[in-house]
Amino acid sequence: MSCLRIACALALATLTGCVPAIIFGGFLTATRQYSPGALPAQGGRRLGCLEVGARAVDDATAAPASAVFDVTFGNACDHAINLDARQLRATARYGTGPDVALTVLDPRREITVTSLRRTERGEERLEFDPPVPMPSPPDRVCLVVDAIGPGQPVGQVAPMCFERHRGWALAAPSRSAP
Repeated sequence: MSCLRIACALALATLTGCVPAIIFGGFLTATRQYSPGALPAQGGRRLGCLEVGARAVDDATAAPASAVFDVTFGNACDHAINLDARQLRATARYGTGPDVALTVLDPRREITVTSLRRTERGEERLEFDPPVPMPSPPDRVCLVVDAIGPGQPVGQVAPMCFERHRGWALAAPSRSAP
């Protein structure tokens, strides 16, 4: 972490009273405590000790056809766990077309296997892009999280899907992949 980032984080903590986030290898890990069960209670998913929540967001810095998620990871156990955020997958539906697999934007290869200490919480904003230019923004986006926890069987956890209305709203849960 650069000296400037450390100074800015400390200044922010001093001004706001908030505990600053610490960036490890480009992957943001917050230092605040996680309250087990909080993310699943808000529509998130539980994968063993790892709990994952997400919300789709509009981001002016992303291409209009991209899907952007604010993802929160929580360790619900009293021991450290690993999560492999490189295994996050996303799909999008544009108009009445089929679902399109998206690719996470990670040009500097900052997304890595990360460890969360006991009852720790981490957050990250991730952009997923379509393989080809699309004529419009997506109407529905889904974040597939089932493969990021250690030893998790793929396909056993429902994706978190969001539909665009006047903003993004969590879609009704489904057990099948989008």
